[in-house]
Amino acid sequence: MAGKAGTIVAKFVRGGPHLLKRAFLHYSYLGMRIFLVAIPIVIVLPLLMGTYFQLVFFAPMRLGYQQTALMFPYQDWAMGVVQMKIFGVIAVMGPDWWLKSELDLFVQRGVENFAALHVFVRIVVPCILYLSTFIAFPVVAIKLYAFIAGADAELTMLLLRFSYPAFLFIISSVIFVRWQIVKFAELAEKLKMTGILSALN
Repeated sequence: MAGKAGTIVAKFVRGGPHLLKRAFLHYSYLGMRIFLVAIPIVIVLPLLMGTYFQLVFFAPMRLGYQQTALMFPYQDWAMGVVQMKIFGVIAVMGPDWWLKSELDLFVQRGVENFAALHVFVRIVVPCILYLSTFIAFPVVAIKLYAFIAGADAELTMLLLRFSYPAFLFIISSVIFVRWQIVKFAELAEKLKMTGILSALN
């Protein structure tokens, strides 16, 4: 560590004030970009994820159909931080999908080649939109159904309470079935190519 620090200091001494100024501007701009992207990652995403986790798991189990859930943003945020860590590990170690590809690209680029706009547009914004949709869609669907069917407040609250886990289960099932279909198609293509190669040999 001391050797690396000495090498860096010697490099700046040889480069003179111009190199020091350029390095200061470069790393100041890099730090500003990282800070701006870190705000939604550290604050918004954990809050949304913790809120959704609360609506899916805790609210249906703890509350009756006549009760309304109380939201504590700081608790949801703290829970969301934990959930983000778990989800990040699953996303990186799981099957190939767009988030894994973007995270791998982010890691390969490193801090020096940090592309703030790319990370914000390709990772942060889609995650916020997905979580917002998962939170808002059940409310819109149940409220629309209650308006059309003329359901009372108790039935509406009961449907809304269990719509979050039901919606998550349906989406997860569709994604899993679609993933299995893709895997079976890839396997069939490999077997087909193997059969063709065997026939040629």
